[in-house]
Amino acid sequence: MQEPSHFRAISLVLAFSVVAGGWFLFEYSNRPALHPTSSSDITPKPLPVQSSHNQAIAPPTPILSNLSSTYKCEKAGHISFSDKPCNPNEKTLAVTATKIEAPRPNNDLERQKNAVASMKASRLEREKQYAAAAKRESSTSKTSQLKEAHCKQIDLAIIAKDSELRQPHSAQWGDYLTAERKKLMDERFSLGC
Repeated sequence: MQEPSHFRAISLVLAFSVVAGGWFLFEYSNRPALHPTSSSDITPKPLPVQSSHNQAIAPPTPILSNLSSTYKCEKAGHISFSDKPCNPNEKTLAVTATKIEAPRPNNDLERQKNAVASMKASRLEREKQYAAAAKRESSTSKTSQLKEAHCKQIDLAIIAKDSELRQPHSAQWGDYLTAERKKLMDERFSLGC
C-alpha cells in the first residue's frame, strides 16, 4: 500500500526542518557571549568627577605632520579600522603610518601635457596603420579583379572546348581538344577560381 505523495512531502519538509533547527541551535550555542553571565564578572567603573566650576575645555589640536595613521581596534570580538585613535574601551591591535607626499607644483599641468603628447603620438601611429591598410586593400582589390577576369577567360575557353568536343571530329582531334581542356582545368585549379 502506498502513501499519498503529500505525506511524503510533509515528512521531507519536517525532516529538513529538524536538521536545520539543530544546526541553528548548535551555531547559536557556540556564539561568544556579548554580555557577562554572572554578576561577579562585572567590575564597577568609576564615575567621572565633575568640577564645581566650569572650565573651558580646549579641543585637541591636530598634529600637523606628513604622516597618515590607520588604527586597527578590537571591541567584543569585532575589528574596526579608523583614522582616529581607538576608544578607551577598545583594544588597539595595530597602528599603521603612511607618509603623505605634498603635491608638486604644476604637477597636473605636466601630467596633462604628457597625456596630450601620448594621445597625439598614438593618433599618428593609427593614421599610419590606416594608410598602410588602405594601400594593401587597394592593391589586393586590383589583383583580385585581374584574377577574376583571367578566371572568366579560362571558363569561356573551357566552354568553347566543350562545345567543340560535342561536334563531330576525328579521334586525334578529340584527344587534342581533351588535352587542351585538361590544361585549362589545371590552370583554373592552380589559380583557385
